[in-house]
Amino acid sequence: MNTGDVTLVDVHVRTGRTGDASLLGPLVLAPGESVPFIDAYVPQVGDCGPETITATGMSLCRQPVTGGMRLRCPHLAVKPAIRLTRDCPSEAPFFGHPYRAQGTVMNTGDVELTDVRVVHHAASGEVPVLGPIRLLPGESAGYLVEGIAPLESCEWVDSVSVSAMEPCDGGRVSDQVITVCPLQSFPRLGLSKECPQSGPSQGQPWIFSGTVTNTGNVLLTDVQVFSIRSGSAPVRVFGPVILAPGETARFVAQTPTDSESIPSLEVLEAVGEDVCRGTRVSVRAHCLGMLSQSAPVLRSLVHGEGGATLTWSSRPGVSYLVEHSEGIPPESWIPLPDRVTASGETASAVDGSAQGARRFYRVKVVE
Repeated sequence: MNTGDVTLVDVHVRTGRTGDASLLGPLVLAPGESVPFIDAYVPQVGDCGPETITATGMSLCRQPVTGGMRLRCPHLAVKPAIRLTRDCPSEAPFFGHPYRAQGTVMNTGDVELTDVRVVHHAASGEVPVLGPIRLLPGESAGYLVEGIAPLESCEWVDSVSVSAMEPCDGGRVSDQVITVCPLQSFPRLGLSKECPQSGPSQGQPWIFSGTVTNTGNVLLTDVQVFSIRSGSAPVRVFGPVILAPGETARFVAQTPTDSESIPSLEVLEAVGEDVCRGTRVSVRAHCLGMLSQSAPVLRSLVHGEGGATLTWSSRPGVSYLVEHSEGIPPESWIPLPDRVTASGETASAVDGSAQGARRFYRVKVVE
């Protein structure tokens, strides 16, 4: 409508959506004259902002005239939505060690989202890991989470959240994911046996001491130490106790002796259970140190007219060397002349020079 008192020429009506294209015009409007117009278009998802309509014209004296208005019309119904995913690391981290994990945020709705922000809810507080960014419908973006794995838990529980703004109504959409990831544990035991310099008198018990240590990175329960002697059932000499990583327990124990027993040949075995996985671990030791699980274990030592006969556990095809010493700790180890190649699960050797002599023996694997 021409609301002035002079005739207007070259009158045009435009909208911000149409740019320079005219909805109406050019036309001439006398004072008080009005002309209706229709704006028809196909709305698109996300067409929700206010629209500006502008009318321009020129007086007969070539003076420009402008009028306009802003209005917001009802827009298409939209369904804003966002989804967050998080993956555990491809390799589980160790207790107390740094970790890195990846995730993805996706616009699963039908309208563009703005001010997209991803936050990691770490033990130290909220840590922004992505944003602010914009995401079109169906578009996704990756993010990275970093931190330190806990020391006193079998699992690592992590929380990440995302929020974003829907531009049409200014509301926010959000999502959260809580991930439970395993931690990598290595249960392990250390064992030592400390033996006296001399053996016990006939009929007296064999008294010794030792230590058992949790040398792994996970709590061990039901830790026990057994004495293993050939021909007899294992005898518990310590435990059960619980050992935290790095913790050591010391014990003093005794075992009976008889005319046929050789206390220094007794092997100790420590066992325990990983509190996270339920895995059983064990380790063996004797007076000279720890034994590997594949190390030979002396089963018997029999003295006869031909000397001393030793029998030990073996692996077929493996060669062994028997050495002897006059005392513990040894000043030196003297090997027997011949190596022994095992043909079964036990092997033996004869020390013909041992008649009437007191000796200590050890059996070594020959590479």
